[in-house]
Amino acid sequence: ERIEFRSRQANSAFRMRSMDHRMAERAYEGGLEVTLENGALRLVNVVPLEEYVAGVVQSEAGRHHHLEYYKLQAVSCRTYALSNQRKHLDQGFEVCDRVHCQVYHGRNHTDTIAQAVLETRNMVMVDADIRLIHATFHSNCGGETLNAEDVWSKSEPYLQATTDTFCLAGSHATWQKRVPRKDWVAYLKRAYGVNTASSADLFPLLDHHPTCRGIYMNQREPLVPLKQVRADWKLNSTYFTLHEEGENVVFEGRGFGHGVGVCQEGAMEMARRGFSFVDILHYYYAEVHLVDLASLDFFRDIGQ
Repeated sequence: ERIEFRSRQANSAFRMRSMDHRMAERAYEGGLEVTLENGALRLVNVVPLEEYVAGVVQSEAGRHHHLEYYKLQAVSCRTYALSNQRKHLDQGFEVCDRVHCQVYHGRNHTDTIAQAVLETRNMVMVDADIRLIHATFHSNCGGETLNAEDVWSKSEPYLQATTDTFCLAGSHATWQKRVPRKDWVAYLKRAYGVNTASSADLFPLLDHHPTCRGIYMNQREPLVPLKQVRADWKLNSTYFTLHEEGENVVFEGRGFGHGVGVCQEGAMEMARRGFSFVDILHYYYAEVHLVDLASLDFFRDIGQ
């Protein structure tokens, strides 16, 4: 029920072409496993870690950026992959190629990325207990990152909110969305049971101007979580104000993504200004250590 294709030469690759002509042909390093599962084919790319990291960096960060930024992204992607390599084991592979894990479109074709991966080879980030960190990143924080517990259930000492002015000129720094007022009010009533006949209940949800990033739109029951509002209305971030304008309500937002960990556009700007990847790493991840993979067991033994 499974066919395996293995490369015999170093640096070899294979190409995949989709029947959907809107998708570009992709090249992948390593091997390929093809499995028949429930009437469909499951394709798994079996690729060495460093080649995978280079492919992820190109897919997540794009081309034409500073070497120090690519080094930061390489260390983050490598750490994230290793700390999350059990995410899909029940499905027969380790990580997927989408935002659920890390975007991976195959082989890297950028020389600067290849250099960054080589110069940071085997480098990963660990916390005070010598555990691989959950090295999250997002496009743009809008000027302020979030604590891990503001987005997910678990607090992490190295994923703490910080002010970030470096990203404010980034392409994803601001956004706007208009929706009909009646649709917004109906949503609040349907999804959260808001008493839309009560001005005291409704007004904070029609005139939302927070002084800093938060978790909820309002301060009284029923609470309306920003994370769910973002998902339901397909907003770029949870960092927004809201006001009425005629028959519409207008979301005026900042940033793009969940807002935890490295702000990519902020990190890009820091690299352009001359910060090293180590400086940038410590700016976004609090109290972490950069270690070589081969040293992990040694440091863990010392700590026990």
